[in-house]
Amino acid sequence: MEEHINWKTQQLIGKPVYNTDKELLGHIVDLEVVPGSGRIGFIELVIDEVEPARSVFVPWSQVQIDQDGNIATAPFRRRFLESISQPRCSS
Repeated sequence: MEEHINWKTQQLIGKPVYNTDKELLGHIVDLEVVPGSGRIGFIELVIDEVEPARSVFVPWSQVQIDQDGNIATAPFRRRFLESISQPRCSS
């Protein structure tokens, strides 16, 4: 798996995430950073077009971002993510 380059939070928040079939999975709304290392452990992905809003945490190690930084992909089916998603809590 390709190593991630350094990303600023503002570059990732709001970024759409697709699966390898180019199906939109959702958008990144938050990051979970590993204490001590400062590395991203998980992204919080809001599943699009689901009401009420639902989200799921996806391991950062499973996310790929293209060289231009425009397209994020993750190897999951939307149906699977919907099945494990939880209602999104506003902070």
